[in-house]
Amino acid sequence: LQNLSDAFYNGDEKLAEDMDKESYNSDKASYNKLLTNRNAHMANEIDELAKGGKEYAVAVGYGHFFGKDSILKDLEEKGYKITDLNK
Repeated sequence: LQNLSDAFYNGDEKLAEDMDKESYNSDKASYNKLLTNRNAHMANEIDELAKGGKEYAVAVGYGHFFGKDSILKDLEEKGYKITDLNK
């Protein structure tokens, strides 16, 4: 977790992406449980909130923004446009 925290504080998206790939390759079952499945669930919850007509602030952990199964990709698949404000 320290490396992921360092990547966040340093804005090192490449390190976060590399860590995501390494995690996937080393233990796919844990990866699916901790990231893929949780990202899909959170994306569904965000989608339901958005359909409610109110405004919300949503916070998720930094690691959920990276990888082939990221929460951002789940939301894009639901039709949301994702804008990276850092770029």
